[in-house]
Order: sequence, then C-alpha cells, then structure tokens
Amino acid sequence: MRKQNRLRVVLAVVTLAATFLATHTVMAGSTLPWINSSLSIQKQADTQSLPDTVGSNGNIDCYRINEAICSVQTGYGQVGSGAVMMDYGNRFYPVVSYVNNTADNIFPIPNSTTAITVTNDLPYDGPHLYFNYNFSSIVELLVSPVNNKKSFIMQRPPDGRLEDLSHHRLATDLVSASFSQNGQWMVVSDPNVAMLRINLRTFEVLPFAPGFTYTSGYKPQVKTAITDDGRYAVVGVYGSTGFTIYDLNTCEAPPPAITNEVKCQWRDAGSYLKQQFPTFTATDSLRFMDDRTLAVYANYMVGVQRHTARFIIRAGNNSDYQQDYLALGDSYISGEGAFDYVGATDTATNKCHLSLLAYPYLIGHDLNYDSYHSVACAGATTDDLIN
Repeated sequence: MRKQNRLRVVLAVVTLAATFLATHTVMAGSTLPWINSSLSIQKQADTQSLPDTVGSNGNIDCYRINEAICSVQTGYGQVGSGAVMMDYGNRFYPVVSYVNNTADNIFPIPNSTTAITVTNDLPYDGPHLYFNYNFSSIVELLVSPVNNKKSFIMQRPPDGRLEDLSHHRLATDLVSASFSQNGQWMVVSDPNVAMLRINLRTFEVLPFAPGFTYTSGYKPQVKTAITDDGRYAVVGVYGSTGFTIYDLNTCEAPPPAITNEVKCQWRDAGSYLKQQFPTFTATDSLRFMDDRTLAVYANYMVGVQRHTARFIIRAGNNSDYQQDYLALGDSYISGEGAFDYVGATDTATNKCHLSLLAYPYLIGHDLNYDSYHSVACAGATTDDLIN
C-alpha cells in the first residue's frame, strides 16, 4: 500500500489536566512535591493489554522476542531468561557466575552497563545479588570441551553485593525489583524485612518502607518504581487499590544491621486515585515518567464490566508532562523491518512495528535522556497526527 504524507518529526508533548487539592499531608508547611502539594490526575486511555515485563506481573518492561523470551535492552546487549545476547551473533548465551562457577541467572538493569548476577547460596532466605560494573569487559565467550556449549564466563570478582553495613547479605524478591530510567537506582523487596533502595554506584542500601509478609503459601506481587534522582519511590501490590509514595530524602539513616524499615515521609496516592475515580478497583503497574509524573495502569468498573486504563498523576505545579524526546512518524521512524518490536505493536490488530532498534530509541539512549519514547507507526499519515 502506498504511504503518503510521511512525517519525520520530533516534538515535545504537553498534556493538560485539571488540578485537584490532595487531602492527605504529612508535614505542615512542607513544599515537598509528592508529599503534601496539590496533585493532578488524568485518565489517558483505556488499554487492552499491559506492558510485557520480566517475571509474571513484574516491574521491568521488556519486549517479547518469542513465547519463551522477553528481552531487556542494556548497555552491553540484550538480556532475556537469564542469558545475554552481545556482539557474538543473534543468540543468547548463559552467564557463568564468578562466585560459584555455575550458570546462574543474570538480572538486567535497563540502560546500564552494570549487570546483576544472582545466586541461591545457603543459608537460603531468597536470591542474593552481586553487582558487576562494565559487564561486557569482564566476560569472555567460551566453548565447553564437554558438551560444546557456549557460555559467557566472568573473569573477575563482582564489584559489590547486596548487604547491609554489618556485611549481612540481604535477600530479595526479584519480581518486585524496579530501576530508575537512568539505571542508577534500584528498588526491591527484602521478604519479611523491608523495601530497599539501592544506589547502584555505591551499593548503599536504605530500608525505606515496611516489608511484606511472605509465607510458603503466599507471595505478594509487589509493584514498585523509583525516580531518576533516587528521591521518590512508589510501592503497591498488584490487585490492590493501595500504593504509597515515599520521599527518601526525609528518611532516617539506616542502621548497621537491617531488620526493618526506617522512618520516612510518605503519601497514600492510592486513596487519592480512588477519591478522583470512585470505581477504581485495582493497581496493575506503576511507572515514574519523570521525577514528578507517575503513570498508573489501573482497573476500574463501568457497571459490571471491568476496564483497564492508563492514568497520569502529577505532583506540585507540574500540570504539564514533557518528554525530553518523543518521535512521531511512519515506518521510517518506527523501525519497520528492524524487528525487536515493542509489545503489542506486532499483532493481528496492531502492525505499527515500533522497534527498540529504531533511531529514536538509539538517540535517546546515546544522549542519556531521562525520558524518551516513540509513538511512530508503520503506515501513519498526517491525518493520524493531527486528528
């Protein structure tokens, strides 16, 4: 089909929403944006599908290569199902841990050259994490003389591990993990202990929120996100209406041994969403778009029918949401033919073929933008953008 009116446009998008006064405050007279300033909320659109994630109901977006592999783009290649694809052909290979010389999982940090390797050491209270700077420079692709299989072999010890100041290793629920868009901060649940913020440059740990109870028959599906400056984190549970925003600049200092959370200022954002949309019934996922903008995928009811929509909540005077870089256009911009398509853009009903290898994503990554995205679509015309 002949395509007309091709656009190659990069625009900043401004979306307006009515501003409401929030009802819950923590500290009188404070100007902390997410804690006690006014908020605004807007329902962007209903959606038929949620983003693909690492793990069932996880917090890290990935793009599905096939039914078995959902891949995350990092600074050293693609990571999917505990294996890595670097510049060694179009194949994923397992990573052999330096710590115990076994092919343990590798856990991706989006947009970062740092990698996390995971071990299940004894005594086992949950997976233990090891941090590895400049991952591509510390591994070598080798062939096993036993079975002729290829693996990435780590050539030096990790640069750090997840532990408190007393050097006690901290356990994790990896499905709960999330990262800032710039790859500098991590949030994860330490089962039955606390929610943790981790500085991925220094490996300092802050237990900022109460822990969730895990038992042999129950594992909560914790929803998390953190801003690029590491200041704000949001914590909720899949299927619940509650989610809480924490200002981590207000937290007490962590103790040498982490056994529970420290005191921090917080705000019940779930109640605010419920106040503005009384039929809101459950949270699906949470994403910080920037330091003062939170995207929430949530369920709501219309009569007896359940719908899922994407809501945008903004803090303070941030009534406008801006992307550093947003690409619009047709197949030349979307990356038609480059594959590695964003979830739900290569289906029977959606052939936009929006590729993570298209130049808007490469430029956003290379220029280290905090927020960048593309809504280009194969076959788009001027009318699609204007109307």
